[in-house]
Amino acid sequence: MIAKAELNKIINDLTFDVNKLLWINLSAKVTGIAEEKLLTYDGFLFTAERKYEVGASSNLELLSSKINKIKIENEIKVLNPKSEFINHSSGN
Repeated sequence: MIAKAELNKIINDLTFDVNKLLWINLSAKVTGIAEEKLLTYDGFLFTAERKYEVGASSNLELLSSKINKIKIENEIKVLNPKSEFINHSSGN
């Protein structure tokens, strides 16, 4: 009986450890995708700022680009609060 309980504990511990590793891997992949999206939104924001400066777009387009960038930054902060990517990217 004791051996079976010990075996079940080992199985539960291993299952927990495997799930934890899977979660860490998945979180890292999702964070990477979000960081790539942030680079894309940085580009959109840069373009919107230039277009606004020369009068080729509205303030609404510029504000929408800023909001989208902030949404992605917040997504990354939730996924990885220690991300240095956000600290380096947040110039605006």
